[in-house]
Amino acid sequence: MGILDEADRKLTDNECAGARDDYRTAMRQQEPSGAALANLGIAEECDALQFRHELGQLYPGSYSVKLNLAHTLVKARGTRRALGLCDELLADASLSPMQRFGVRRVRLKAALASAEYVIAAEDFAYLIEAVRDQPFYRRFAVSFAAVIAGLEEWRAKAFVELLQRNLPKPNDFDALLAAQAAELEALRQFEAAS
Repeated sequence: MGILDEADRKLTDNECAGARDDYRTAMRQQEPSGAALANLGIAEECDALQFRHELGQLYPGSYSVKLNLAHTLVKARGTRRALGLCDELLADASLSPMQRFGVRRVRLKAALASAEYVIAAEDFAYLIEAVRDQPFYRRFAVSFAAVIAGLEEWRAKAFVELLQRNLPKPNDFDALLAAQAAELEALRQFEAAS
């Protein structure tokens, strides 16, 4: 059995760290195929999740470990579990404002990815309000605008409409929100006509 076959077996058996190491070894010996590179990505993502779950067992009360696991879950498309972890963290009254901000940023990403637009709009408004009077507001506003501009699913129009109704006026997002709402509506109509 070749090293790539062994890596494939380990990945199938959920031995992610071993699979990751075998894929890397094989790729150092010969140019990898697209399938091998894709499997390496899966093994790396799986290993990252497994390790963070292990850390969660070792440090069950750790804010940092839970938040990092939630962030890793969002990247791995485990958004429902990430939302649960974020909600668990937000229930902790002892969190500092900066910690709450960090949790809300991760939860916003998880909520958008899982089409939980009411939660996403709530977190977006919270985050904008938290930085509105800070000197670094523009930097955050640009990153939040990129979130809005990056919406590609027409169902996300519900999120945009919630923001249009609920963000304090005036705000820096009105024009972008109107444009994105129109774009998402056009996408919905295009899909409906198909």
